[in-house]
Amino acid sequence: PKPHKKGTPLRPILNTIHAASKQISQFLDKLLRPLFDRFVRQTTFVDGADLLEQLQKYIQKGYFNSSTLFITFDITNLYTMLPQEESLAILTEFLHTHNCEKVNGLSIDTIIELARIVLQANAFVYNNKFYRQIIGGAMGSALTLTLANIFMWKWERQTILPKLSSHELYGRYIDDVFFTSNQSEEKVKELLETANNFHPNIKLEYKIGKSVPFLDVLIQNNNGIFASSLYHKPSAEPTVLSFLSDHPRHVFRNVIQTALTRAVRYSSTFEIFDNERRAIRLMFLYNRYPSNYINQEFEKFFADYITSTSSSILPMITDESQFLALRQKLLNQPTAKQTQLVISATTVQLTQHTQNVTQPNTNTMEATIQRNNEKFKNNIFLHVKHEGRLKGLAREIHMIHDSHFKNTSHGDIRLVVGCRNNPNIEFELSRKRPSSSVLKDPLAKKRKPNEYQQAKMKNKFNQSQQNRKGQNKKKKNRQLRIKKKQVSSKLQFQLATMDSSEYFQNVSTSQVLPKKKILNPMDMTTSSDPTLLLPDYLTISDSKFKDLFLQSTTNNMSTDALIELLNQTEILLFIRELTQLSNKFNYSQLQHEQWSYYYNLGMTEGIWTNRVSKKMAEANSMCYTYGRSKNLIKQRLAKYKLQCEKNQETINQCMKQAPLIIDMQTITTMINNLINKDQYELRFELDRRKTMLRLDAEEHKLVEQFYQLKPRQTEINSAKIIWKAINEQHNIIDEIVIFKKWLEVHAQISSYTFEDVQLPKINHIFISLFFQGQTSSAEHIAEQTIAKAEQMIYYLYFRY
Repeated sequence: PKPHKKGTPLRPILNTIHAASKQISQFLDKLLRPLFDRFVRQTTFVDGADLLEQLQKYIQKGYFNSSTLFITFDITNLYTMLPQEESLAILTEFLHTHNCEKVNGLSIDTIIELARIVLQANAFVYNNKFYRQIIGGAMGSALTLTLANIFMWKWERQTILPKLSSHELYGRYIDDVFFTSNQSEEKVKELLETANNFHPNIKLEYKIGKSVPFLDVLIQNNNGIFASSLYHKPSAEPTVLSFLSDHPRHVFRNVIQTALTRAVRYSSTFEIFDNERRAIRLMFLYNRYPSNYINQEFEKFFADYITSTSSSILPMITDESQFLALRQKLLNQPTAKQTQLVISATTVQLTQHTQNVTQPNTNTMEATIQRNNEKFKNNIFLHVKHEGRLKGLAREIHMIHDSHFKNTSHGDIRLVVGCRNNPNIEFELSRKRPSSSVLKDPLAKKRKPNEYQQAKMKNKFNQSQQNRKGQNKKKKNRQLRIKKKQVSSKLQFQLATMDSSEYFQNVSTSQVLPKKKILNPMDMTTSSDPTLLLPDYLTISDSKFKDLFLQSTTNNMSTDALIELLNQTEILLFIRELTQLSNKFNYSQLQHEQWSYYYNLGMTEGIWTNRVSKKMAEANSMCYTYGRSKNLIKQRLAKYKLQCEKNQETINQCMKQAPLIIDMQTITTMINNLINKDQYELRFELDRRKTMLRLDAEEHKLVEQFYQLKPRQTEINSAKIIWKAINEQHNIIDEIVIFKKWLEVHAQISSYTFEDVQLPKINHIFISLFFQGQTSSAEHIAEQTIAKAEQMIYYLYFRY
């Protein structure tokens, strides 16, 4: 319920603590909020103290007089009324306006796609129906606040700021806006009504006058005399943290100190502060704070300003000059929010880059958000459960630490003893079921006994079935996580021993080409659809295709002449179509070679045997995703052979329509160079599949031969233990060798920057390394494993 609103409306709250988009939202918020804090600081208010500071500067410049009006307004339901696509477009404009073409290495397009996921992935179930949010964003999402600020940045630049005088004060705190005006009230209303009708989703509720509240401050214009005080909403209750709550003692001290500090900052006169001080004291007494405890904290706060004749029962400042000195001292100190915003803005660093590829001397800016990762470098955190009976535990732990390490080499390490939150609080607040009385069927008593028993049995069966489905789902997810963590030792070894320059010379430009969306990027190497690695030259822009084509130029044709040809629309369209047709033809050839290899391997190794069960494969330490049907291989062979013939015919027809002014031999060579370069990942993926199928065939033949000997159960158990032990032993050996090679390779200073090693290239490195045909210690270990298995089969055969 929202008691401060008219009619006390209800606000539904949905639990998104473990939502899929929560971490994306937090990541984007940490990325974008520092940019907003830096570039839009002049038109934002941090808190009430910041408002008073800006008003004081406004008064000192002589713009404040008896006719000055204060205007405040807020946006109705801003978070839930944000148009999603328009907000993303404004976010793009915001980044372009401030020349942030990249932020921490992420392009604007990537940031927009991630933000779209956060906005469009909000769904819930109500009355057995699914609902998805199509307007606005989740109020509790971290990114929604930043998007709302950026949306309002665009809105205020189009509506309010152009029509305000340059000397007037204007500022905004999310959806609450404050500005001053020396015009008539009618003109101000006209301005606000125009702004109210500017956007269909943005509706204002405004107040105009010489005494208006904004945030937690009440500001007044008393015939040219400025006054301010603390503002209390009519629905506010005098409640703070109860003294009976089991919190650490410093929390209660901080509550009192914060209340007094805010009262001093916001009170323009001693009389206003004195009234607020009495209200604060009554509020703490109402919340069970002892009178002596309140007096002690008041004395600590006023320690430098209380006179010797002040009452010890009611400690307070009685002199106007003392109050003004204390207020000026606190006003000169930044608040916690102001300090946090300054730190956030200073983390932004802009780097200028000059590009000479497509447009000469084009300058772009890249923003970098630097985080202080060494903030707690010399700290040790010790978390304990807070209990009232362990009041001096933290002090005693510090004494023990100082007695042992104070005068040693570890004396500069700071020990921080804190209270650990109950780990079950999140679960209790977000997933607690209603009481059993609420869950009971209210119609159960009215039914007949037989009907009641049938309904009860049906509910029990449905519940058990749902439990089984949930357990199976958890089991599959657990197996999937384990499978993702397992990386081939051979790939790791070759990655560790690889010279980094060897890879970067072979990096394919197909990474800039659009490919099909991958449902599970972690399973790229095991995907059954190799077209995920196939580039598409018809969906990219003309400029990007020109860049790729120019990179594959030959010495027979000058670059200027080629650029002149590509600038002609008909020739460019012809080259793109011919490139795509050649791309498909090469893909069909690769697939035909792939399935021909499967057929030849099947004739010699028998790979079309039936697959084994997951349990069988796990017990014998082998892969279960194995086996190709002989009929399937023949069908695929015929399919790709027919595709090759059709694609060749289409290419021949296209070549007949070639313009006469181009050299087809040179163009064809360039197209082949481009396709070979862009199909680099695809070829390696197909080669990987060939090798994996051959290894699986050898592995299954060994296991099959072992079981054909009909060993006893004890021998089977012994063989399984031996296979598992050998497998684990080899994994450990491989990891040691990989780690040693990694140290050798990375001992030298790398000449590559962070941009040279991007996450999307990691899978490409693994695939390419696997098929370079170099003999490594991992291959030698695999050969030894097969030899030992054959030796053990031979031994069992002649013994039994």
